[in-house]
Amino acid sequence: MLRAVQIRRYVAVMQQRGFAPESVLEGSGLDVSRLADPGFLVDLPECRAVVSNLIRLTGNQGIGLDMGQETQLAEFGIIAHAMMSARTLRQAVHYWLRYSNLAGMLIRITQLDEDESWTVVFSEIEPLGFVYNFCVEEIIVTGIRFAAILSGQEVDIARICLSYPAPLHAQVYADTFGCPIQFNAPRSSVTIRKPHFDVALSTRDEELNEALIRQCSRVMRQIAGNRPVSTRLRALLLQHAAPPPKLEEAAHLLGISARSLRRHLVHESTSYQRVGDEFRLDLAREYLKTDELVPKEIGFLLGFRDTNAFRRAFKTWSGLTIQEYRRQLQREKAERRSA
Repeated sequence: MLRAVQIRRYVAVMQQRGFAPESVLEGSGLDVSRLADPGFLVDLPECRAVVSNLIRLTGNQGIGLDMGQETQLAEFGIIAHAMMSARTLRQAVHYWLRYSNLAGMLIRITQLDEDESWTVVFSEIEPLGFVYNFCVEEIIVTGIRFAAILSGQEVDIARICLSYPAPLHAQVYADTFGCPIQFNAPRSSVTIRKPHFDVALSTRDEELNEALIRQCSRVMRQIAGNRPVSTRLRALLLQHAAPPPKLEEAAHLLGISARSLRRHLVHESTSYQRVGDEFRLDLAREYLKTDELVPKEIGFLLGFRDTNAFRRAFKTWSGLTIQEYRRQLQREKAERRSA
């Protein structure tokens, strides 16, 4: 579960562009009154629906770049103040990585330190599909702007690597970042030469920072405690996708008994089998979007020993055969290009 910081911001930005909040939230199950609660949490399917609406309403496949440009540091509340009061840029980035859940980030962020530069790597918390492109676009623009604000120095980008194919608006990337960009890369990342990772921040305040970090940790514990067991189970399955663990093993990894796991899932109107099937269907859909994997390879990645078993399972889960689903993807792609 994530704080609704980002969703509230999307609604506000789109409202300024003339779009009603109801249009932005359509199909997500969210409404403005619930978003007004600062303690309200959203899940990934709700976020995916909202981002899909942003793209559909604006007709802009690169809306993530625009959202990043319009982001203000102060909009992220306590995490922004923690970053501003940090001793160095390194510490500020560490806070961003550790507490990004407080800002409602949809992707996982990790950092690598190199001799002459530093790299931030982006990966999915759960399969996001085209929403992942939006998230990467937004976070790269936002991160570069924040690094410049915090350090007081212009950011020198060495390169940007993106794990997805070049989009129709690829030229906008070149115009925005002015650095070498590699699409279809093994991972998504941005490498920065300057400012130096250990540059001291002029806004540092150790006493204030200590108090803010305590509060950040407290809120993170609250969020973790409020996460439905089904959400925690999906996160576990992402780490153990092939083969998926048995219920008893999953319960052990979650730190609860198998009986408690079943009870919690029933309370959330689901089951272990249903969560596992929905998760594997999401993964299968993502794998099928690329022509680089054949059904036999996808089935193996999902824990199936037999291709026919995977084909039968996919038809049961989605109501479509693999061939029908791929033809549907081709039609949707053609429609987007002609729009």
